[in-house]
Amino acid sequence: MYCLNVQLCVKPERRDEFLECIQNNQRGTLNRELEPLAVAYVYGEDPNAPNTFHFHEEYKGKEGFEAHQKAPHFAAWEKFAATDPFTSPPEVELCEEVGQSKKGKGKGKGKGKGQGYCLNVCLNIKPDRPEDFLKAIQDDQKGTLNDEKLAVNFVIGKDTSDENRFHLYEKYVGKAGFEAHVATPHFAEWKKAGDSGIFASEPRVRFYNEATQAIRLKTPKFGKVKSINPDSKGLNLMLKCVKCQEVEAGKSWAAVLGDDTGIVTFSLRDAKHAGACQSGSSVRVQNARAIMAKGRINIIVDKFGVLKAADEAIAEDANIAKDVSATEYELVGK
Repeated sequence: MYCLNVQLCVKPERRDEFLECIQNNQRGTLNRELEPLAVAYVYGEDPNAPNTFHFHEEYKGKEGFEAHQKAPHFAAWEKFAATDPFTSPPEVELCEEVGQSKKGKGKGKGKGKGQGYCLNVCLNIKPDRPEDFLKAIQDDQKGTLNDEKLAVNFVIGKDTSDENRFHLYEKYVGKAGFEAHVATPHFAEWKKAGDSGIFASEPRVRFYNEATQAIRLKTPKFGKVKSINPDSKGLNLMLKCVKCQEVEAGKSWAAVLGDDTGIVTFSLRDAKHAGACQSGSSVRVQNARAIMAKGRINIIVDKFGVLKAADEAIAEDANIAKDVSATEYELVGK
């Protein structure tokens, strides 16, 4: 496996954007249809350093990582990373797995497929001690994965640019799993080997609590404006903005959006939604619904919906000759 251990220190005011972007990247990476060579993508926040996040990624060979770098979700991540969201430069460590690890006995809990207590470790070994190191760490790995009920994973990797530097990724079921690990006989033997002088510098250990794995989203099916009726809900549309006007200062806006089949009026109450609706801009709408306002169709996007800039500009102009909101419906009392 070709592996990465990464540290990112995020500006507090960019945290929400960062998490949205990284969840999208994780979701795309672990989608086998998009990245068949991706094996693992784990990340989480350092329990002792807010807004510091650690990552571990695995790919089937360097070609798997190179394919990842060409994926659209990675392009979205690169675009975000170029907007100066970090308090310090990202730290990326590349390594190739030594041997082949197997999954441990720990399975974790909850819907996150084994969220755990993780650590990324960097070890610089004296040039004359790599064989001693590898024997000791592989014995520890074997004991961890074979004998520990709360151990989930243990990966050993050799740095791609320094033959005397090694990286570890370990995952346990909760902090209790790690505490049980350090109380085992095989860990005691590993510690003894470490105390024998195999390290060229002090080991660096970074702990983090694994974030719940992003749920894979179903690919939305986008419809057309012409199909909107008074009972429409769950609307997914790709639209171009004709105009957006403020109705009540800072509180509500009326936006006319459309596609090649017609236009419709949106009643907006979110300043971010209104900001995305500039004349000529392209927007993506998901899970919107129709309401009746004075007998005419209006579309709203509530807290369960999405209205944001489209990833790509829409070439076709909106068909202003067919206005869905121009039709007045007779309201029948019950």
